[in-house]
Amino acid sequence: MAEQTVLDLRSERSNPPFVVDELTYFYDGGPEATKKRKRIASFILNNPVFKSLERHYWTPDETYNSSIQGLAEVAKIIKQHNINIDQFMDYYWLVSTIGEKMPFELHLTMWKSTLLDQGTPEQQKKWLPLTNNFKILSTYCQTELGHGTFVRGLETTATYDVKNKEFILNTPTVTSTKWWPGGLAKTVNHAAVMAQLWIRDRCYGPHLFILQVRSLDDHKPMPGITLGDIGSKIGYNSVDNGFMRLNNVRIPHDQMLMKHSKVTDDGTYIPAKNPKLAYGAMTLYRSQMLIITAGYLARASTIAVRYSAVRRQTETKPGYEPKVLDYTTQQNKLFPHIAESYALACVGHYMLDFSTRASEQLKNKNLSLLAEFHGVSAGLKAYTTEMTIEGLEECRRACGGHGYSSACGIGHIYNNWLASCTYEGENTVMYLQSARYLISCMRNPKSAPLSVSAILRKTTSKNWNVKNLQDLEQADTLLEAYRNRAYKKLAAVERYIRELESTGDDKHTAWNKSGIKLVDSAKAFSHYFVINTFFNAVEKSSLSQSSHLQLHRLAILLALHGIDRNSGDFLQDEFVNSEQLNLVRVKILDLFGEIRPVAVCLVDGFDIADLTLLSVLGRYDGNIYNKLFEWAKETPLNKTQVHSSYYKYLQGMLTSKL
Repeated sequence: MAEQTVLDLRSERSNPPFVVDELTYFYDGGPEATKKRKRIASFILNNPVFKSLERHYWTPDETYNSSIQGLAEVAKIIKQHNINIDQFMDYYWLVSTIGEKMPFELHLTMWKSTLLDQGTPEQQKKWLPLTNNFKILSTYCQTELGHGTFVRGLETTATYDVKNKEFILNTPTVTSTKWWPGGLAKTVNHAAVMAQLWIRDRCYGPHLFILQVRSLDDHKPMPGITLGDIGSKIGYNSVDNGFMRLNNVRIPHDQMLMKHSKVTDDGTYIPAKNPKLAYGAMTLYRSQMLIITAGYLARASTIAVRYSAVRRQTETKPGYEPKVLDYTTQQNKLFPHIAESYALACVGHYMLDFSTRASEQLKNKNLSLLAEFHGVSAGLKAYTTEMTIEGLEECRRACGGHGYSSACGIGHIYNNWLASCTYEGENTVMYLQSARYLISCMRNPKSAPLSVSAILRKTTSKNWNVKNLQDLEQADTLLEAYRNRAYKKLAAVERYIRELESTGDDKHTAWNKSGIKLVDSAKAFSHYFVINTFFNAVEKSSLSQSSHLQLHRLAILLALHGIDRNSGDFLQDEFVNSEQLNLVRVKILDLFGEIRPVAVCLVDGFDIADLTLLSVLGRYDGNIYNKLFEWAKETPLNKTQVHSSYYKYLQGMLTSKL
């Protein structure tokens, strides 16, 4: 039976009607990007430090120890091979190949971005070389035990001592304890700390400070600083998320980041010309998260599709059990997630390019793109992380009973990525921030950017122009339905807010009452943005006709699947009618039939190595059952035939005459 699974997976790959490598190029961002990714990934894949599936059986201490070993090895790789970690994709290709989270990621993302966005040239000259050469290890400390997304509510204080030209940092209450920063418990020795700036009994709001938290000699906490681990988590247990208490900790005047806001030696406060300049790092990281979401969903899709292509279930005729992937119910679970993975990669590449343009403008204190970038990325962060979490769980359950085993690998991905719905901005808050931007665009349509303007006007027709199945193959036709849905939701909530305010509600009350509608409108816009970006990327690509056809089918499937799953929204104003919805469902089944013969090749296009998948079920060679049995035999419980607890408890109970 085990050998048959290998043959089954080989047969799935025989004579595909397209070149799989072309899909890889599309997913990575081009042939040169793929070439570069493979080179960078090889440094991990060929390194014995990272070759271990046994991590499923490790204790917390063993897991952390392995992470630190990996951290040291990655630092060595970066130096030896001159990897440009200033390029996010280069950094991402390196660390994502590991298949496990490392406790230095904030060092190379939030900490470094903060230095670049908030540090003066002198501060960058001092701290960036130390960062890039791993002479220090750092994290980003914003969240507190009592506050997270609401930055203005933070309680940590930084009081300027004019006489000594120092800032005195304190966490004056239990709720002001810094809580959650990755690497803070045991790993890092520096941190960017967000604290309320106080000068002469006046608070000037939250600002960022550089704080050394551990000695560079013996790694012990610095005087006045209490550090610890926040305890076991659902996931991310290879990362030591920590807490920090500060008791009159003094730092030099030049360790407040002063690119925008400044405090002079004599205690004079010079505010930033625009307070929005302080939030570039957080917004940038949200755009980077979009690439990460694509990678996680691609991993789960790969595992579930490969397993479903070799797992057989239920004898449909004497002596024949079909593959699970042959059932349309399984196709309905998995094929949309293949499409989502490619779509999220397109959105990620688009937003990374957008962030580059916005960052270049910010360097010149040009804020023209910042509002759009924040408004769009906030909604996308929430929408795509939720999409990914739902997809991960559906892929896991699609693996049946073995999907509950750690050997599947999807549960581990799910547990790690689940946090994405709440960190770097809780998703409901992100939707509301996006909705606020969309409402402002609707009220000032002439100033709205192209990315939003398409949903700010009514569609030209009252009804959807779909009469047959062929009409459902047109991208513009499908996008028209999504534009109409987003416009109607946004227009309705904008009108509702005005009505509430006109009848006596203040702005806060009206906004709060409209919260559910606002979230729905931001979701509808983000959904439209994902579908539109995917279609645009496919149409602009230089793929061969056969590869283009495969991706166009996936884009059509994703759009139709979204209409089907949200049919109530599309039917609500009768723009789409029930007969058209039936056509949508017929077309989805047709697409399943066209995608089924190439499903394994489509996930092969993600080009994810077995070491990265960390999955027995998703192995490239299909040798699942032999390897699953070997994996199980390695569990610590199998080291002995009779466990010591038998002699302590069971033997007496089983032999007792009472």
